[in-house]
Amino acid sequence: MMMRFVTKIFPVKLIKQKSNIILLLLSLLFCIAIFLLYDFYRSYSLIKLIRLGTINSEINNVHMQDNRLGWKLKPNSTGKHSLKGNFNVTYTIDQDGFRKINGNTEHSDFSIYFFGDSFTFGVGVNNDDTFPNIIKEKYLENRINVYNTAVMGYGLVQMFELFLEIEGRIKKGDLVIFAPISHDILRNVKDFVFPHFLILTNIVPIGSFPSYDNGVIRYHKIENNFYTKLKLLILNAPFTGHLWYGIYRKFIPDTTEEAMDMIKIIKYKTEEKGGKFILFFLPHPNECLQGKYLINVSHFDYLDIMHYFPSQKEAIDKIKFKDDDHWSVYGHEIAARAIVETLIGQKIIHEKYLKTKL
Repeated sequence: MMMRFVTKIFPVKLIKQKSNIILLLLSLLFCIAIFLLYDFYRSYSLIKLIRLGTINSEINNVHMQDNRLGWKLKPNSTGKHSLKGNFNVTYTIDQDGFRKINGNTEHSDFSIYFFGDSFTFGVGVNNDDTFPNIIKEKYLENRINVYNTAVMGYGLVQMFELFLEIEGRIKKGDLVIFAPISHDILRNVKDFVFPHFLILTNIVPIGSFPSYDNGVIRYHKIENNFYTKLKLLILNAPFTGHLWYGIYRKFIPDTTEEAMDMIKIIKYKTEEKGGKFILFFLPHPNECLQGKYLINVSHFDYLDIMHYFPSQKEAIDKIKFKDDDHWSVYGHEIAARAIVETLIGQKIIHEKYLKTKL
């Protein structure tokens, strides 16, 4: 009796259709779940490979932990960095904790301070072959001192904090040159991924990590807990990570605005001491290939040198390492000439300070 009543209200055909739809939805959800598990497993495998050092890379005696900057270069040290099949080089750090530049003297007409990340530091090349050292030795007179304060992995917040720590060195006529890559805008605690990825992989010894909050630097301990690992797995997933990160970015402050505030403060403090501030965004090889910066830098007042670099894949392969996107010696030579020509062309440095005409 009950069965007849049900079939009158819900015809058998309709019930079967609904059952098929439910089965289809369940099958679809199952496939999505399997796909996501595979995607997160790929993310886990990549992090594990880096953590275990199985990418054949090794850095020794270069960094030390710092409670304000997170990490910094170890003063008066000589360190080794190798990447199998790509480079095996020595890094020499001077007494100030800067990458050593040849030929600096006690007295100079003015000094140039380069701030940046691994590209300015010169990952994969010896001290003589970094673009700051090439600028000093090849292009400029000996009466100009050049300092390479860049540190591997730094974002703009750390560059800002480092500037505040050494601003007392800046004299009238000095140049403060910030040379980050565009991605350095995102390397901070609020964007989460980069500093937490570093602590998880043990690439550098991290203490606390600085963040910029309305003109004040605050320091955060980077926690290596289950929540951190789960979040990293999701945001670094090779197939869906960009989707999750795009959603995540909608719920955090715009770090571009904070970066612009920091740049304004640095410029003001430099000019207050009688110096000049210059901003370059160094082009990553992937950006050279696409012909644009992958992070929007249009709101910054910077000098563009991307047109000095090649844009075709075959030529781009020559400015970087085989298995690493950092510049080779050739890439540093291009950067050195690009920066010097731009500084001369903009009348930031007078031609009389050149060793030879360009």
